[in-house]
Amino acid sequence: MEEFKRAVHQRDAERVRRLLEAHPELRSEIDRPDFEAAAPAIVFCRHDRAMIDVLLEFGADINVRSQFWGRAVGVLDDNTPEMRAYLIRRGAIPEIGDFVDAVHKRDAAKLRELLATSPALRTQIDRPLFSFGAQAIVVAKNDRPVVETLLEFGANINVKTDWWAGGFGVLDDSDPAQAGWLIEHGAIVDIHAAAGLGMADTVEEWIAKDPSLVHAPGGDGKRPLHWARTPQIIDMLLAHGAEIDARCIDHQSTAAQYRVRDTELCRHLISRGAEVDIFMAAALGDESLAERAVSELGVFEMTGVGLKPVPNPSKLFLSERATGIPGSAVLCCVEGSRPLLVEVQALVSTSTYGNARRMAVGIDQSRLSLLLAVLEKRAGLSLAGDDVYVNIAGGMNIEEPAADLSVVAAVASSVRNRGVAPSTAMFGEVGLSGEVRGIPQAPLRIREAVQLGFTRIVMPSANVDPADTTIGECELVGVRTVAEALDCL
Repeated sequence: MEEFKRAVHQRDAERVRRLLEAHPELRSEIDRPDFEAAAPAIVFCRHDRAMIDVLLEFGADINVRSQFWGRAVGVLDDNTPEMRAYLIRRGAIPEIGDFVDAVHKRDAAKLRELLATSPALRTQIDRPLFSFGAQAIVVAKNDRPVVETLLEFGANINVKTDWWAGGFGVLDDSDPAQAGWLIEHGAIVDIHAAAGLGMADTVEEWIAKDPSLVHAPGGDGKRPLHWARTPQIIDMLLAHGAEIDARCIDHQSTAAQYRVRDTELCRHLISRGAEVDIFMAAALGDESLAERAVSELGVFEMTGVGLKPVPNPSKLFLSERATGIPGSAVLCCVEGSRPLLVEVQALVSTSTYGNARRMAVGIDQSRLSLLLAVLEKRAGLSLAGDDVYVNIAGGMNIEEPAADLSVVAAVASSVRNRGVAPSTAMFGEVGLSGEVRGIPQAPLRIREAVQLGFTRIVMPSANVDPADTTIGECELVGVRTVAEALDCL
């Protein structure tokens, strides 16, 4: 494809011919809007007769138009009278320009006249002749006389725009009153339109038919959560597994970023765990969110083209976790204001030499010694003659005391040679008397664990609301002592 694009740029008709003859797969891509201003090859070369002839020979559509957001053009636009006459002889429909102009001006009378007198134009009624690969009925969706005229002449009310990142329909971003009228005239309410129109019952019906639709990309690659018009729909989608920080394809924006002008919805998404950036905080005029945004940990990975942000660090840190293996526990920690799930690994083995070794990577060595002493004294585990190695997988360094419970659990799991349930996560500070102390930001940790599919969280009793011991399908297990915690694992 790159060689084809170079040949088109150089207006080398013979080279284009050789490439199309030698590579049949190129012919199916011949009308892709890959050139300047999102133009297909035939529009890009519309002033060159030799190029036009070659492209038409191999199946190019002479009536295709560019998808440039500013102004969509076809082969007849900005051309000489001689070249226009030649292109019309080769099949270009001259009325398309007037048709596009009438739709833009919402001139239903002119539109009717054009469609009534030009059978060839009627064959183009559902073609993407407008910016962003849009069809006439999508462009004019909020103008009833124009829509009625288009429907009268056979337009498809359920057509989607031909945009590379995902197509839009007539109900997407439409006026609610007009949407009702469009639905009466045959527009199908898909999950994206239902979410955008605040139709919670319809959203629920679609999810019941196919739960995977909560992840389905729509216009611009936006998921249903991007379109959600009410907190109820947001909660419903999240309860069925929607990723709160999933990004659309075109703009790489999250649902919270899309809703920043709708303060209520944006804040609701943030309260449900959406990531906050400095621009969002500034738009909301929230100083505390701004402080949170600038203090939040960023996670990046090095690729062949440089550093790339990791949208879901917890999933990355747990991606290679071996489930059910003794000596492994999942910790819900917080770095800055970002909740993270990481794996704590422990290996306990009988010391070969007289002095037992204690090694820690990712946590403080002195803290490990303290926790091992608590395990021996308060939980009855004999570790005096054992080497103990503890590691935070993925290279994270954890400094907060909330990691204590997961370290204790991993060590005990290794000693007993019994794995912790893979669906269990934990957090909590351990004191010298064996008590499990409450820690800050517990709701943030719980939300992160729930979003990643954990169904059981072992945590300090002080952080558990007695009236709410479950969140969705996740059980919250409050413990007061190390011995209680180990009995739960």
